Amino acid sequence: MTIRNISRLERMIPTLPEYSWRNGDRPNEAPIQLDAKSVVWEDVSDTFTLHNDTAWGSVFATDGSVRGGSGNQTYLVSMIHQLHCLDLIRAAYVTKKTDFPGHVGHCMRYLLQAVLCNADPTLEEEGWEMVDGKTVHYVRQWGVEHKCRDRNALEKYLIENEAKQEAFGPV
Repeated sequence: MTIRNISRLERMIPTLPEYSWRNGDRPNEAPIQLDAKSVVWEDVSDTFTLHNDTAWGSVFATDGSVRGGSGNQTYLVSMIHQLHCLDLIRAAYVTKKTDFPGHVGHCMRYLLQAVLCNADPTLEEEGWEMVDGKTVHYVRQWGVEHKCRDRNALEKYLIENEAKQEAFGPV
């Protein structure tokens, strides 16, 4: 292979952008490619009851933080922030109190934005059926395939980078 060909190939390889990590010049996402993954949603109501703190705690692989830039700024991955909000609302519902009502309101608005951002177009069957002699409304959400991002890959990334002082960005 000639130097000319090597030079051409090098120009064809995409380069990662350089960031100053000042005045908002930073990446928008953690530096990991998350492939699309088809996931069939399962009914987890036997495990994730409102009162099962252990089950709800198990969804947090880490605290969800990564560090970046020469200032070693901490960033929180949105998926973990969303899980935190969901768990906070659950706990407030179960205890019927919260020491931080503004935090619950923030979480409701934050999850609203997350759901709207995801814009999941999956079709779920809706209808009416007889149950114990009564007509009840249903939506078949379990057993339906959704297109998701690979959260296991994101959790693996977070775990692998948890002990690092700086997960991405220049030193």
